[in-house]
Amino acid sequence: MSDIDGIYKKEENKNVQNDEVDEAAVLKQLVQEEEREKGKSGFSVYWRYITTAYGGALVPFILLAQIFFQILQIGSNYWMACATPVSKDLKPAVGSFTLIIVYLALAIGSSFCILARATLLAAAGYKTATLLLNKMHLCISQAPMSFFDATPSGRILNRASTDQSVVDMDVPHHIEAFAFSMIQLLGIIAVMSQVAWQVFIVFIPVIATCIWYQMFLIFQYLVIGLIKEYDSPAKLLENKLSSFAQLVAEYIMRSNSSSQ
Repeated sequence: MSDIDGIYKKEENKNVQNDEVDEAAVLKQLVQEEEREKGKSGFSVYWRYITTAYGGALVPFILLAQIFFQILQIGSNYWMACATPVSKDLKPAVGSFTLIIVYLALAIGSSFCILARATLLAAAGYKTATLLLNKMHLCISQAPMSFFDATPSGRILNRASTDQSVVDMDVPHHIEAFAFSMIQLLGIIAVMSQVAWQVFIVFIPVIATCIWYQMFLIFQYLVIGLIKEYDSPAKLLENKLSSFAQLVAEYIMRSNSSSQ
C-alpha cells in the first residue's frame, strides 16, 4: 500500500507541475511584446503634432514673432554699423541721443517679439500636451479587458509618465530649435548676400558636406546597428561591441580595482 500511495503522490506532483507550467505558458502568451519602430520619423508625425492645438492656428504667429525678432536684430546691427563713425576724425552721421534712442527702440521691439513667441509657444505646447493626454486616458478607459491582460501595468504607467513628459517638454523645444535655427540661418544668408556674396563659394560646399555627414551617421548608427535606438539594456549587454556593454565592463573593472 505504501508503494501505491507513493506512486499516487508522484502522479499528483507531476499533475500540479504540469498545471503550473500550462498557466505560466498561458500568461506568457497573453502578455504581448511592445511594438517598437526604428528609424527616423516622417514629416507627417511632426505636422500632426503641430496641428493638434487649435488646428495649428498659433504656428504662423510664432513664426512671425521669430521673423520680426530676427529682422530687428539685423536692423540693430545695421544701425550701429551705419550710425557709428569708423574713426575719431569722421563726424558721426547722427547724434549720440538719436543713436541710443533708435537702438533702444529696436531692442524693446525685439524683447516684445521674444515675449510673444514664448507665450504663444507655451500655450500651443500646453494645449497639445493636454489634448494628447486626454486622448490617451480616454483610450485606456475604453479599452477592453483583453488589453489589460496582454499589457503590463508598468508599461501603461511608463507611457503615461515618462513618454508624456517627453511630449510636454522635449518635443516642443526640438521643433522650436529647428524652426528658429532655420529662420536665423536664412537671416544670416540674406545679410551675407548683401555684404560679401563671395562667402557662398565656401558656404554651399560646407552645407552639402554637413548634410552628407549627418546622413552617413544616421545610416551607421540606425541602419547598420552599431547603436540601436530602442535596444533594452539586456540586449546591449549581450552585444560586447556595444558602447553600453563596454561602459559597464569598464565600470566593473574599476570597481574591482578600487575595492582591492
